Amino acid sequence: MVPLTTALRNGDQVEVLTNRSITPSRDWLNPARGYLATARARAKVRSWFKQQDHAKNVAAGRSVLERELDRLGLHEVNLEKLAQKSRFPKQDDFLAAIGRGDITGGQIASLLSDLLLPSRETEAPREVPVSRPGRREGQPSDDVTIYGVGNLLTRLARCCRPTPGEPIIGFITQGQGVTIHRRGCPNVQRYEETASDRLIEVSWTHRGERRYPVDIQIEAYDRQGLIRDITALLNNEHINVTAVNTRTDPTDQRARMTLTLEVADAGQLSRVMERISGLRNVRDVRRVASN
Repeated sequence: MVPLTTALRNGDQVEVLTNRSITPSRDWLNPARGYLATARARAKVRSWFKQQDHAKNVAAGRSVLERELDRLGLHEVNLEKLAQKSRFPKQDDFLAAIGRGDITGGQIASLLSDLLLPSRETEAPREVPVSRPGRREGQPSDDVTIYGVGNLLTRLARCCRPTPGEPIIGFITQGQGVTIHRRGCPNVQRYEETASDRLIEVSWTHRGERRYPVDIQIEAYDRQGLIRDITALLNNEHINVTAVNTRTDPTDQRARMTLTLEVADAGQLSRVMERISGLRNVRDVRRVASN
């Protein structure tokens, strides 16, 4: 008995066990999972999903989208505007397309980047660009625009480590300028209750060449070569790893790893997490708050 992802070689003889109650899984449409090797096979599976009940596809698509947003730590995303960025402008059609597999995780990440990152040409009349020299983590950023305020010192918050493609908000500190947080950061939720008058609107200026640190957590059943496979994948994606913390529970042989990666934006982070989740024995990959 071998899993469905086993690659066949010339000369192999197989017996396929079938069951009328078994149906295709949307995981088969994920290239990183290795279930389907040809475009024709993927088209057949997509066709099967298209024939299913529309309401079920909408519910499944909503679940997939919410899971992707949760993995990336994104909250308060306007689904109607996100749908309008796609070829399915109506929200239900957009969710159904995700449920059918017509829109993949990578395409969702791209749509999120298009929605949350303003274009280079877009300018608001009250924008005041913040121009600063090159920075390290926690140092002044020149990738952020402050609305309706003078030229203030800005720095990216270490608690949530925002990256381009994510909704952000500024918090005016005492003597240290404006700290840029992700909107879903727990500290922002606390500020909304205790110091809402010090929160200001900010946005990303445009896509740049900078790289931003983010922490991800990987949970997997331990096996020989697991770390090697993860680092090889990150190397192929040209992702720099600045910190690694690994521990294995001997009782259940589960490995839990926390990696600090340097990524360009939320879209690149999503693609990398999706590829890692397709590695053998990996059970879960998600973004976590910085220590």
